Amino acid sequence: MVRVAMEGAGVIRFEVVDDGAGVPPALVERIFTPFFTTRARGTGLGSRGSPRGRGHGGTVEVRATPGGGATFVLRVPLCVEPEGPLAG
Repeated sequence: MVRVAMEGAGVIRFEVVDDGAGVPPALVERIFTPFFTTRARGTGLGSRGSPRGRGHGGTVEVRATPGGGATFVLRVPLCVEPEGPLAG
């Protein structure tokens, strides 16, 4: 399930919720670490390659649900000042 909502003044929240096996609590803090994997043939770049929102002034968090399932929450401000080579 995917939910999108306004949160506070000018922040949009995206939630992706699943009812699968979930993320073990001991791994929640590690899933965005480069090259971390739980698979025998994995590269550990899947979660790291996903947008973390920081480049847009946002945040991402993971909530493990006891007994299975997980929720990923991405919060991004609606308007940010441009950074880098395209900034005026």
